[in-house]
Amino acid sequence: MSAGVILSNSYLEELEREFRGLRIPRYKFRGFFEEETRVFFDCEGGDPVACLEHVLGRSDLRDFVVLLLTKERESGNLGVLDVSYRPLGTETLRHFMSRYQTQLEPAVKMSLMMGGLEYQRLIGFSYEERKGIEVVSRG
Repeated sequence: MSAGVILSNSYLEELEREFRGLRIPRYKFRGFFEEETRVFFDCEGGDPVACLEHVLGRSDLRDFVVLLLTKERESGNLGVLDVSYRPLGTETLRHFMSRYQTQLEPAVKMSLMMGGLEYQRLIGFSYEERKGIEVVSRG
């Protein structure tokens, strides 16, 4: 594995140590995490760095997922929030990450504040794949 690619569980355990009382639901996360891009991804039997590059360049993903660490303003409880976005046309995860940080993140932070949550940290990015045949109604 590359120095920047680690098992997701290692990163999540580090977060739980840093933020005492935080319990991260593991089912929301994929098997690997790359520290520089902050991407969670799966890789079955291949080179994780090659798998990451493949995922970053895919234009056929169903959703992009942003995973955030939040804190409830009143109780102070920490939690993980996942926010999904549909790709614009043939947008790749690499492009979305840039768009999120420049265009979408400020609105997300404001929405969290209005909902009684405080933005603590961007945990990372992930994705949802298309499953089977999706029928889209054009009505």
